[in-house]
Amino acid sequence: MSLTRDLGERPLTVRILGEDLVLFRDQSGQLGLVHRQCPHRGASLEYGICEERGIRCCYHGWHFDVDGTLLDAPGQPAELNERLKHRVRLGAYPVIEYNGLIFAYLGPPKSVPQFPVFDAMAFGGDDNGALQGAIPV
Repeated sequence: MSLTRDLGERPLTVRILGEDLVLFRDQSGQLGLVHRQCPHRGASLEYGICEERGIRCCYHGWHFDVDGTLLDAPGQPAELNERLKHRVRLGAYPVIEYNGLIFAYLGPPKSVPQFPVFDAMAFGGDDNGALQGAIPV
């Protein structure tokens, strides 16, 4: 899906199978791959702020964990904030980093398989041999 070296401190917009997503690494080092639009007002999370745990929307500050869980909705009364945490969820996909590459699983969330490691993937080092470029469709 992406090369580790392409992911900096700011979120990265990616398009996979026609779906616009945002890839990021929070300040604790966890990777997240979430839907691009915040479920609150539709602001793009590509402008979000990576925090210690997850990403915060730049528009109203809603804070989501890497798995899409709403952690905080600032500006809301405490009771509503707690209800929102149980009702609102940002679409998210599990990701794994291996030998300088970032992989995502886009299948059913209840059946996430083990990450397969093939012999061809065990080259190690900083130069992972990955080719980067566009393939005309």
